[in-house]
Amino acid sequence: MAAITRARNISVRDQVTADEWQTRVDLAAFYCQVAHHGMTDLVLGHLSARIPGTTDQFLINTYPRLFEKITASTLVKVNADGDALLDVGFNYDIPAYTIHGAVFQARPDAGSHASDFSKGRAFQRRARNPKLRGHLQQSEDSGPA
Repeated sequence: MAAITRARNISVRDQVTADEWQTRVDLAAFYCQVAHHGMTDLVLGHLSARIPGTTDQFLINTYPRLFEKITASTLVKVNADGDALLDVGFNYDIPAYTIHGAVFQARPDAGSHASDFSKGRAFQRRARNPKLRGHLQQSEDSGPA
Protein backbone atom coordinates (compact mmCIF):
# COMPACT_ATOMS: atom_id res chain seq x y z
CA MET A 1 0.00 0.00 0.00
CA ALA A 2 1.41 3.37 -0.99
CA ALA A 3 2.04 5.85 1.74
CA ILE A 4 -0.24 8.87 1.64
CA THR A 5 1.42 12.17 2.37
CA ARG A 6 -0.83 14.92 3.63
CA ALA A 7 0.03 18.24 2.02
CA ARG A 8 0.73 20.93 4.57
CA ASN A 9 -1.09 24.11 3.87
CA ILE A 10 1.69 26.65 4.30
CA SER A 11 0.73 30.23 3.58
CA VAL A 12 2.72 32.25 1.09
CA ARG A 13 3.22 34.88 3.77
CA ASP A 14 5.12 32.34 5.90
CA GLN A 15 7.45 31.54 2.98
CA VAL A 16 8.61 35.05 2.08
CA THR A 17 10.40 37.93 3.76
CA ALA A 18 8.49 40.80 5.32
CA ASP A 19 9.68 43.10 2.49
CA GLU A 20 8.49 40.69 -0.18
CA TRP A 21 5.14 40.25 1.57
CA GLN A 22 4.63 44.03 1.70
CA THR A 23 5.48 44.28 -2.00
CA ARG A 24 2.95 41.52 -2.69
CA VAL A 25 0.26 43.36 -0.71
CA ASP A 26 1.04 46.65 -2.47
CA LEU A 27 1.06 45.08 -5.94
CA ALA A 28 -2.21 43.20 -5.29
CA ALA A 29 -3.75 46.51 -4.13
CA PHE A 30 -2.48 48.13 -7.32
CA TYR A 31 -4.21 45.43 -9.40
CA CYS A 32 -7.46 46.02 -7.49
CA GLN A 33 -7.25 49.79 -7.99
CA VAL A 34 -6.60 49.40 -11.70
CA ALA A 35 -9.66 47.13 -11.92
CA HIS A 36 -11.75 49.49 -9.80
CA HIS A 37 -10.99 52.40 -12.13
CA GLY A 38 -11.77 50.34 -15.24
CA MET A 39 -8.25 50.47 -16.63
CA THR A 40 -8.14 46.82 -17.68
CA ASP A 41 -8.75 44.82 -20.80
CA LEU A 42 -9.88 41.69 -18.94
CA VAL A 43 -6.64 39.69 -18.46
CA LEU A 44 -4.46 41.19 -21.18
CA GLY A 45 -2.55 43.83 -19.20
CA HIS A 46 -0.07 43.09 -16.46
CA LEU A 47 1.67 44.79 -13.57
CA SER A 48 4.85 43.66 -11.88
CA ALA A 49 7.13 44.63 -9.02
CA ARG A 50 10.73 43.75 -8.33
CA ILE A 51 11.37 41.78 -5.13
CA PRO A 52 13.14 44.22 -2.77
CA GLY A 53 16.83 43.51 -2.37
CA THR A 54 17.10 41.44 -5.56
CA THR A 55 18.27 42.22 -9.06
CA ASP A 56 16.69 39.31 -10.93
CA GLN A 57 13.40 38.48 -9.19
CA PHE A 58 9.98 40.01 -9.59
CA LEU A 59 6.29 39.37 -8.98
CA ILE A 60 3.79 39.05 -11.79
CA ASN A 61 0.14 38.13 -12.08
CA THR A 62 -1.17 34.65 -12.62
CA TYR A 63 -2.80 33.97 -15.96
CA PRO A 64 -5.64 33.99 -16.75
CA ARG A 65 -6.95 35.82 -13.70
CA LEU A 66 -9.01 38.99 -13.59
CA PHE A 67 -7.26 41.91 -11.90
CA GLU A 68 -9.89 42.15 -9.16
CA LYS A 69 -9.21 38.50 -8.22
CA ILE A 70 -5.47 38.91 -7.71
CA THR A 71 -4.24 38.70 -4.12
CA ALA A 72 -0.84 38.90 -2.46
CA SER A 73 -0.78 35.11 -2.30
CA THR A 74 -1.60 34.51 -5.98
CA LEU A 75 1.25 36.58 -7.41
CA VAL A 76 4.01 34.48 -8.98
CA LYS A 77 7.66 35.12 -8.12
CA VAL A 78 9.92 34.59 -11.15
CA ASN A 79 13.60 35.10 -11.85
CA ALA A 80 15.40 36.47 -14.89
CA ASP A 81 15.45 32.99 -16.46
CA GLY A 82 11.65 32.68 -16.20
CA ASP A 83 11.73 30.11 -13.40
CA ALA A 84 8.84 30.28 -10.94
CA LEU A 85 10.60 30.52 -7.58
CA LEU A 86 7.59 29.95 -5.36
CA ASP A 87 4.75 27.63 -6.34
CA VAL A 88 1.46 29.42 -5.69
CA GLY A 89 -0.52 26.88 -7.70
CA PHE A 90 -0.99 29.02 -10.81
CA ASN A 91 0.84 29.67 -14.08
CA TYR A 92 2.07 33.06 -15.17
CA ASP A 93 1.76 34.79 -18.54
CA ILE A 94 4.91 34.08 -20.60
CA PRO A 95 4.57 37.20 -22.82
CA ALA A 96 4.14 39.30 -19.67
CA TYR A 97 7.27 37.74 -18.20
CA THR A 98 9.17 38.49 -21.42
CA ILE A 99 8.19 42.16 -21.41
CA HIS A 100 8.64 42.77 -17.70
CA GLY A 101 11.81 40.70 -17.45
CA ALA A 102 13.36 42.81 -20.21
CA VAL A 103 12.33 46.04 -18.46
CA PHE A 104 13.81 44.93 -15.13
CA GLN A 105 17.00 43.73 -16.80
CA ALA A 106 17.41 46.97 -18.76
CA ARG A 107 16.37 49.21 -15.87
CA PRO A 108 17.93 48.08 -12.58
CA ASP A 109 16.42 51.21 -10.99
CA ALA A 110 12.85 50.14 -11.90
CA GLY A 111 10.88 48.89 -8.93
CA SER A 112 7.71 48.11 -10.87
CA HIS A 113 6.25 48.19 -14.34
CA ALA A 114 2.73 48.40 -15.78
CA SER A 115 1.62 47.36 -19.26
CA ASP A 116 -1.79 47.76 -20.83
CA PHE A 117 -2.18 47.18 -24.53
CA SER A 118 -5.52 48.82 -25.10
CA LYS A 119 -4.91 52.17 -23.42
CA GLY A 120 -1.12 52.48 -23.61
CA ARG A 121 0.47 55.54 -22.09
CA ALA A 122 -2.84 56.97 -20.89
CA PHE A 123 -3.08 53.93 -18.60
CA GLN A 124 0.40 54.47 -17.26
CA ARG A 125 -0.19 58.15 -16.52
CA ARG A 126 -3.35 57.32 -14.56
CA ALA A 127 -2.28 54.11 -12.78
CA ARG A 128 -0.65 55.59 -9.70
CA ASN A 129 -1.18 53.60 -6.51
CA PRO A 130 0.30 55.68 -3.66
CA LYS A 131 1.97 52.57 -2.21
CA LEU A 132 3.88 51.99 -5.45
CA ARG A 133 4.31 55.62 -6.50
CA GLY A 134 8.06 55.59 -5.88
CA HIS A 135 8.48 52.38 -7.86
CA LEU A 136 6.30 52.78 -10.94
CA GLN A 137 8.35 53.39 -14.04
CA GLN A 138 6.66 54.64 -17.19
CA SER A 139 7.56 53.19 -20.54
CA GLU A 140 6.99 55.72 -23.28
CA ASP A 141 6.82 53.04 -25.96
CA SER A 142 4.32 50.75 -24.21
CA GLY A 143 1.55 51.29 -26.71
CA PRO A 144 -0.63 53.80 -28.48
CA ALA A 145 -1.54 57.00 -26.66
